[in-house]
Amino acid sequence: MQAPSTLPTVALPVAMPRVRDLRPAWSQDQDRLVETYGRTGVRLLERLDTSDTHACLLLAVIAMLRGYPEESRNWLRKLANAGDMAALRLFNDPAPQSAAAELAYRYGREHLEAHPGRDSLAMYLYRLAAEHGHVDAAFQLAVYHQRREEYGPAAVWFEHAAKRGHPDAVVRSGDLAAQIMAEQAIAPN
Repeated sequence: MQAPSTLPTVALPVAMPRVRDLRPAWSQDQDRLVETYGRTGVRLLERLDTSDTHACLLLAVIAMLRGYPEESRNWLRKLANAGDMAALRLFNDPAPQSAAAELAYRYGREHLEAHPGRDSLAMYLYRLAAEHGHVDAAFQLAVYHQRREEYGPAAVWFEHAAKRGHPDAVVRSGDLAAQIMAEQAIAPN
């Protein structure tokens, strides 16, 4: 006969909590910031020097492209009141999302030039721009994914750029398809 266990029994919950439910408690403000700017934007916000108008304008662009125009306008209003002409132009632009997409693309390019090899911020900005119709951003995303041999995303972004008339996207898309087919023919089953 087996002796009764001295360990207390614990009733398990019917459903185990999801991993993300186990994270430390966040405030509603932190949740709102992640929702508005994304994780990359929050990292920028955490390092923000409010005297850096370029960084503040970048956050306004991110908020605009992530679907938070009022948050963006708050940044732009502050910058415009401080005399920043780029913020004033974006604030008054009749097509602010298109203008913000152009700025995101430009900031992505500038980041890559200033920080070669540190491309996550640039790709984040390119993605935001491409999702709002910026053809060059879509093409650069495709090239980036192709270089990393991530052919699925590369094909999607080449197609996206080709549909919007990028001159090199159709050729590069065809080259990518041929490359994938060649690799599939060589790969053992």
